[in-house]
Amino acid sequence: MKILVALTLLASLSACALPETSVRSGAVRPKLAFPNAEPDVTLVVDGITIGPADHYNGNPGVLLVEEGVHLVELKRNGQTIHSEKTLVGNGETRAIVTSSGAK
Repeated sequence: MKILVALTLLASLSACALPETSVRSGAVRPKLAFPNAEPDVTLVVDGITIGPADHYNGNPGVLLVEEGVHLVELKRNGQTIHSEKTLVGNGETRAIVTSSGAK
């Protein structure tokens, strides 16, 4: 009898699922675009190498980032040719424009 009660209890507990939760803020992530980036320039954001900056020229490629301040660097052959801190907010697309003559 005890075994039957224990099995019934186990069966009913296994049918119960834990509730699933998810949090959505509804916020649209900000984007960075580099419209005049040259093919040999590497994009580094907050110390993380992203890749060729021209892949994120805004037409159509953009880089999704979190809201806040970001250190954006453009490098050519390991040398920083442009560096700036930029603040991006909810849903904003920030174009980082550099002088095309930076070689």
